[in-house]
Amino acid sequence: MKTILMLGSSHSACFSSIDFYPDFQLSIAANASSGLFRNLQIDEKGMMSCKDKSRAWNNAVFQKSLNHSSKCIHNYNSIILNISCDFNLPTLFSKDESDARSIDTYSLALIKETINSSLEAALADQKSDLKKNKKLIEKLRSLGFKGNIFLLLTPFDTSLNKSTPHKRSQLCTSRIEFILDFVSRNFHKILEVEIILPSSEMVDDCLFVKNIYAAAIESTWKGKARSNTLIKNDMKHKNKQYALDIVHKNIKRIVSAA
Repeated sequence: MKTILMLGSSHSACFSSIDFYPDFQLSIAANASSGLFRNLQIDEKGMMSCKDKSRAWNNAVFQKSLNHSSKCIHNYNSIILNISCDFNLPTLFSKDESDARSIDTYSLALIKETINSSLEAALADQKSDLKKNKKLIEKLRSLGFKGNIFLLLTPFDTSLNKSTPHKRSQLCTSRIEFILDFVSRNFHKILEVEIILPSSEMVDDCLFVKNIYAAAIESTWKGKARSNTLIKNDMKHKNKQYALDIVHKNIKRIVSAA
């Protein structure tokens, strides 16, 4: 049995409601938003705790998500960081979905320049998600965690288009796969961990996550406490199917590395 720990946020809630493979056990320790960057404490023995004096909800989410799973990082084969690393690919190329163009209408040179510029800006910002993840990775390694570490990027915005998808051209497919690989390789170069992204089949021609993955009741730790209107207008959080497909597309890589 491979044991995986996901350090998460509200985006990890959809992973808590899915059935995993027999040889794969996922435990989650989460806060709301990016709170875990600030609130996660790990002592010299690798024992995790969460103490947020200003927001009791974060302490409650930590207990609810972890449930009865081990609080010791050394009891896990791998760790997936899913707290916050916002690199919203579709909005790098358009303001929103209304003015979005198919990604194959952009030159490779412009695509690479746009992605590199965004990464450079994140590296220059000491308060960026990229820097916070790098600091957490260094902390985990300094505490002696020897397993594999993965970074799951914050989901791209969800498409509001519910129409039946058309057949994608080979050029567009190749362009999307190039972009996902380019982003993955560049993040890996900076953080020296494995990167998890949605597959090309999970995004549309403009890089928005397909509407079949739109937010649902299980998309945050608040569950049924969220209104239908809030769920309907939520472009960030994803449903159980998104979690299933992320795992399905990466299961061999995660398990073999563990």
